[in-house]
Amino acid sequence: MDDGRRKMWANKIVGHGEESPEQLLAHPDNFKIHWDAQMDALEGSIEDIGYIRSVTVSTKGHVVDGHARIILALRNGEKSIPVEYVDLTEEEERKALLVMDPIAAMAGYDNEKLQATIASVHTDNENLASFLEVLSKAHVIDGEQPLFRDDFGNEDTTITCPKCGHCWDPNNKSRKHPRRK
Repeated sequence: MDDGRRKMWANKIVGHGEESPEQLLAHPDNFKIHWDAQMDALEGSIEDIGYIRSVTVSTKGHVVDGHARIILALRNGEKSIPVEYVDLTEEEERKALLVMDPIAAMAGYDNEKLQATIASVHTDNENLASFLEVLSKAHVIDGEQPLFRDDFGNEDTTITCPKCGHCWDPNNKSRKHPRRK
C-alpha cells in the first residue's frame, strides 16, 4: 500500500581507489560491444583530458561500468585505473548493466549549444578531433537524439571518418577502421 511517502534513495557507493586493470573482472552478463570508432574516441578523450570517470566495480568483484576503459588501459600498459566500489546484489549488478549507458544515451541535444561548445574547444589529439568533427555533423530534431545524415538531409546509417573517409555502418558488426591493427 502506498502511504504517499517517498522512498529514500540508497547510496550504494562504498569506496574509491585504484586497481590494476589486469585484476578487474568483466561482468559475465555484460552485453555491450565496443566498436573501433567508440574506442578511438574514448582513447582520445582519456589521452587529451585524463580519467574523469572511474570504473564501477561491485564489492563482489564484477565490473558493472567501464569495460572499455579497462580494455584501453590494458592495451596501453597502464599499471592502475581509478575505481569506484559499489555494494550491489547480483540482481542489482545486472540492473546496473542494463541501465547505466542506455539511460545516458537517451539524452537529447541542444544543437546550438552543442555546436558552440565544440567550437570553443581545441585538441591536438587526432582521435578526439575526429570524434568532435563527426559529432559536429550530428543533426538534432526536436531535442531528440542526434541523427547522422548525408549531404542531402536523408538519414544515413553510416558514420564517415573525417580523416580518411572510411565509412562505418552501424548495422555491420565487423566495422574495423583500416588504420587499427
